[in-house]
Amino acid sequence: MKFAVIGYGKSGKAVVDYLLKQGEPCYVFDEGNPEAENREVHYFFGDEAKNFYKFRFDTVVVSPGIRYNHPFIGYALSCKERVIGEIEFGYEVVRCPIIAITGTNGKTTCTHLVERMLSSSGFKVKACGNMGFPFTAAAGEGDWDFLVVEVSSFQLEFIDRFKPYVAVLLNVSKDHLYRYSSFEEYKRVKLKIFTNQDEGDYSVFNCDVYDMERVNPLSRKLPFSYRCLPTDGAQIKKDGVILSINGDKIKIDHTKLSGGHNMENIAAASCASLACGANINTVKEVAMATETLEHRLEYVGEIDGVRFYNDSKSTNLDAVKNAVMAFDKPIILILGGKHKGVSFAELVPFLKDRVKVVVVFGEDRKRIERELKGIAAVPAVDVAGAISGAFAFAAKGDIVLFSPGGSSFDQYESFEERGRDFKRKFVRFKKKYEGV
Repeated sequence: MKFAVIGYGKSGKAVVDYLLKQGEPCYVFDEGNPEAENREVHYFFGDEAKNFYKFRFDTVVVSPGIRYNHPFIGYALSCKERVIGEIEFGYEVVRCPIIAITGTNGKTTCTHLVERMLSSSGFKVKACGNMGFPFTAAAGEGDWDFLVVEVSSFQLEFIDRFKPYVAVLLNVSKDHLYRYSSFEEYKRVKLKIFTNQDEGDYSVFNCDVYDMERVNPLSRKLPFSYRCLPTDGAQIKKDGVILSINGDKIKIDHTKLSGGHNMENIAAASCASLACGANINTVKEVAMATETLEHRLEYVGEIDGVRFYNDSKSTNLDAVKNAVMAFDKPIILILGGKHKGVSFAELVPFLKDRVKVVVVFGEDRKRIERELKGIAAVPAVDVAGAISGAFAFAAKGDIVLFSPGGSSFDQYESFEERGRDFKRKFVRFKKKYEGV
């Protein structure tokens, strides 16, 4: 077999590492300028990546950062070459059942919860995928009982036989419209997570939104709902979650995770874990004990009675709404970053009675400020300016909420780097303000 790998980020490197161990010939193409790492691999970087058109391959593995309409992909398909994504590649080498989790928001938190619920129940389990550690690397490295795989829409674009034992769809809201032709196309890609499931598999989803009998009538259903308690599934309440599994009912409340979106994460994670044999009391204990992950409504500190929160993981408008709804105190909201194609005007009706003022920072601050017509908004060039600007409008008891709603790629390599910078700049501002 002759393999091509398009894109040499974490996913691409994991595929290359696996192929090398199997002694398979491997060709790597990346239009950027990463570093070659192994003499046994044929690398084509920068302009040399165009050499792709000179070869023929049995299988082309596409990294998630590569768009489905990239010319290399069109050419490979025209040559009748098999084109798959890294998630599909990993699935073809994995030796254990997988729990796959997707959604516009909440994927990482839900994945983390499932990993803890299963490991605390005695299973050998690892979280991987979109959250950082490549699925292929996890699939090839250990004797796992389960792998919990966070899956993005980009990764679902090139699946073929990918079939999770448990597939979880948390939610779908407008996002990545710079990549997809419409919101409907984005939703169709998300729903592909259920495509290959059969009678032996489980589907976890919001039955208030999706009729899973139309999407996949074969799999066993463990739905969650805000309206009712399914016979087998979960109901989300304002103060917690009620589980109903095999006739057993249990309530999960007084959790350290706050907000309705996190109750949704707990409901979905609990259903997925119980489907895999987790102990129901252990599931409850983990759900109650798990704390907010970094960059997700993370408390940073306080200045003169004003509390600051880092929600840098907020890269779309639905995430902003979830963050704002988690508080019942006056909010000074910091928005900004790189625009992703969905107008911030959609936030205006929601924010009008919920925030005192919005501070807008980053590359697209002027565009976002224009779209927030009807909201008191002030610009800032960067995070440091946004912090000082937000504090200037705050009073004792207020919340300064850093929930950008845009991509971090205007000024940062990732939302993690952006969140860490927010925390550093907060500490610096606090010391200067307090004269320390």
